[in-house]
Amino acid sequence: MWPILCRSCIRKLIGRNAKISLQSFNKARSSKTDEIKVYNTLTRGIQPLLLTEEHIVKWYMCGPTVYDEAHIGHACTYVRFDIIRRILKNIFKKNVVMVMGITDIDDKIINKASQEGSDISAVTRRYEDTFWHDMTSLSVERPTVVTRVTEYIPQIQLFIGQLIDKGSAYKSPSGSVYFDVEHHGSDDKLCSHTSQEIYESENYNGEKKNQRDFVLWKASKPGEPWWPSPWGQGRPGWHIECSVMASSLFGSAVDIHAGGEDLIFPHHQNELSQSEAFHGCHQWVNYWLHSGHLYLKDDQNKMSKSLKNVISVKEFLSKYTANHFRLMCLMSHYRNRIEYSDELMEKAVIIASQLSNFLNQADRYLQGQMGTLPINEVSILQSLSEADAKITDALKNDFQTSPVMSSLTNLIHTVNVQLAMKDSDRSNMQDKLFGRSPAVIGAVKVYIENLLKNLGIVFKSIMDRGEMAELTKVLDAAVTFRNNIRLTALRNTETNRTSLLEMCDDFRKTSRQYGVTIKDKADTSTWELQDVRKH
Repeated sequence: MWPILCRSCIRKLIGRNAKISLQSFNKARSSKTDEIKVYNTLTRGIQPLLLTEEHIVKWYMCGPTVYDEAHIGHACTYVRFDIIRRILKNIFKKNVVMVMGITDIDDKIINKASQEGSDISAVTRRYEDTFWHDMTSLSVERPTVVTRVTEYIPQIQLFIGQLIDKGSAYKSPSGSVYFDVEHHGSDDKLCSHTSQEIYESENYNGEKKNQRDFVLWKASKPGEPWWPSPWGQGRPGWHIECSVMASSLFGSAVDIHAGGEDLIFPHHQNELSQSEAFHGCHQWVNYWLHSGHLYLKDDQNKMSKSLKNVISVKEFLSKYTANHFRLMCLMSHYRNRIEYSDELMEKAVIIASQLSNFLNQADRYLQGQMGTLPINEVSILQSLSEADAKITDALKNDFQTSPVMSSLTNLIHTVNVQLAMKDSDRSNMQDKLFGRSPAVIGAVKVYIENLLKNLGIVFKSIMDRGEMAELTKVLDAAVTFRNNIRLTALRNTETNRTSLLEMCDDFRKTSRQYGVTIKDKADTSTWELQDVRKH
């Protein structure tokens, strides 16, 4: 088993001794970039996004090893890259072709099947289905193509055979095949191999020429599944899987290869070495993107079932929503680590409430259900333009989503201040014309809705709920009835006034339990629907 790397080890591995210069990198590709810049682990720096084919992004994503249920540590990686995929596709209008590789043969899968007394294929099918269900629950879009290791055994064997023919791999006496790191002349493009303790932590069996060599084909052990091969019965090693599946679809030029930061070494480094040896090229992947881990508060280790520090996706969604999880991811840069806590999720819940409340308030304004004084249209449109410019710049600069959320909340605050202004607040304004500004408020609403949708967040507003027409009529009638009681109580100076108002408050509290929020303002009352999963 590969060791789990601590933060300091990862920093050592991705040190500043990159051997690829920006100049040589840029010469390798030529296509319009739309000024999008990304951080590339390959060069340890921010670089323009250059594509091998204009407007087409060829993206390979490491998928799960399907032997157990996914937890929110896994989900964080997939949601963050789903956000980037949506930004490229929906905002920058790129045609993103994403391939995700599923590992459906592995030591952990074999052990799980043995523990359950089940067939390996039954185990992998069950947990892959669970994985896709969890991702759908979190609004993660399916990849363009899904590949599975067991469906690529012939291609894997051909790949290994060519590496042997080129002298980049060798067969051991046991029938296993290893990649010859020294023969390839690996320059450790993604990491440094100076941290010898990482290599020494492996269990070496004496078959390898060098401790840094890694297995391509594992000779079978008694009771394990196997496939026939020119080197004997066995199964693929871990790293060869992704190289073959990515190469089978994209050949020798992949635009983006992505995964969690724990995959930089050894998985992605070894992928890169064997793929460039196979293709005879010096740059198999254009950009390597890695996301930061999610870990529990006061626990610096990444979430891992072996450490028993996990929260399943199902457990998370029993307390919060997919929007809450995605907002949590949007609150920080995708390369940053996330310290998961109740306090962090409360912030995400508050932001979700702010966004939903604004969209519902804008709906009420557009329907004429909200009385306000005239707004400063020029000021709001200027705020909208400035927010759009800041958001676009942030997304072009390595997909920075935290400034996006700040710009959105600031824009909402600006509009809310205008909508809540009283006559005394406008005493010094030149614009004294009475009237409504549905076009301006509508423009802000549509902009925010579209941006959130492009990032994978959808709030169902009142106007979207056509299927709830009958319920709307009932709620309107109930709120009107309550408001009449409230107004009567406010005008009544007798002792029953307090009891009537208490009845109104009780009705509001009861309604809130079922996701209906009632708001009183001057002589009117309004309602809106809320998601009750907040705590």
